[in-house]
Amino acid sequence: MFRTMFLLLLILWAGKLFAVPSDCESCHKKVTPGIVRDFNRGRMADGLTCADCHGDSHRSAEDAAKAQLPRMNTCRQCHGEQVDRFGLSSHNRALTDLPATVNPHFAAPGQDFSDCAACHLQANSQSKSFGDHRFVCLTCHSRHAFSAAEAGQPETCQTCHDLGRHNVWEVWLSSPHGKLFLKDRYLNKELQRRA
Repeated sequence: MFRTMFLLLLILWAGKLFAVPSDCESCHKKVTPGIVRDFNRGRMADGLTCADCHGDSHRSAEDAAKAQLPRMNTCRQCHGEQVDRFGLSSHNRALTDLPATVNPHFAAPGQDFSDCAACHLQANSQSKSFGDHRFVCLTCHSRHAFSAAEAGQPETCQTCHDLGRHNVWEVWLSSPHGKLFLKDRYLNKELQRRA
């Protein structure tokens, strides 16, 4: 009896451990090879499967729409402390307090976004979702790699902070912090080249 129970548990555990390659990777390595590569190189591949974050309703190309996109509560299951810290951050309040964040002379939080919406809600705007956009873990942590080091790089910030006519990235690069960043980046490359 013990032997049978042990083998059954071993089979169930092995199925969980190897779910990514057998269940998902066979298709996704052809369709989205970068995602498979990033996931397999990342820390999340140790003990998580695709179904842990995306649910188990999606089984083939025909039902791809059934794959769930992870939300903050999905990440909270393992990263509760980080999600709570994010909830207290200015990035979490970015759209609520956006007018005051962008220009302190704007009206208090809660004002309409008419100044911003003039550009951001145009039919041909690249940011059509401006009005209902919410920052989530994937805003800074690229899908499937989830690298904390990558999220901390200024280029990651550029994704949101250098859109259209807002040259925040260039302004930051010319600031003392930006100059120090460029100097450190140059020195690190120079040291690596000489090594």
